[in-house]
Amino acid sequence: MERIVTKIGNNLGIIFPNNFTNELRLKEGSKLNIVLNNNTIEISNIEFDDNLDTLLDSITDENKHSEFSTFYAVGNELC
Repeated sequence: MERIVTKIGNNLGIIFPNNFTNELRLKEGSKLNIVLNNNTIEISNIEFDDNLDTLLDSITDENKHSEFSTFYAVGNELC
């Protein structure tokens, strides 16, 4: 994806598309790690943490769904 470098105050910056910010869970004030590696800029979200405790803590009444069945039993599965 091609982006245009923009002047922001005395610095240069780029605008991230929404699908990038959503994937990395970025919001205003997020801390990023930026590494220059063989003429490539690598950016990662320092605060991005997908361990089980973090994922479980993010469950709310608004974003959880009820139990649902995906398949019917074909062998000796418990139903």
